[in-house]
Amino acid sequence: MKSQKGMALTSIIVYIIIMLVAMSIISIITSFFYNNVDETGKNVEPSQEYTRFSRFFTEDINKENAKILECSETGDYIIFSDGTQYTFRNNNIYRGKVLICQNIAEVKFGYTFGEEGNKDVINVTYKLTEDSEQKTSNFTFNN
Repeated sequence: MKSQKGMALTSIIVYIIIMLVAMSIISIITSFFYNNVDETGKNVEPSQEYTRFSRFFTEDINKENAKILECSETGDYIIFSDGTQYTFRNNNIYRGKVLICQNIAEVKFGYTFGEEGNKDVINVTYKLTEDSEQKTSNFTFNN
């Protein structure tokens, strides 16, 4: 009868090599995953900040008898008839003197008077980061 001791040792070595290769592949995939999550996280924060601004801005537009009192020609600020002012300064948006949004690359306020039957519209042009594309949000008055 022949001894099979050499075959068992060979099998163990093959299993160890396969396990090392599998662990290497899993670690490479995991590192790519976490690097991509970090990159995505950098873009989420500015959009959360802009969402906070949109919430405040929408509340002010939806107030009864809300009108625009003044909008700067450079687009740096806009003032409502109730005295509420939104200002973009030093990559931050302020509502009055309160900081509501920070680390936004660019914001410009614009205003379009509604023609007969149409409502007035505020155009907010913004860039969340220096690398991102410029976007525009239109806010329409309810009254």
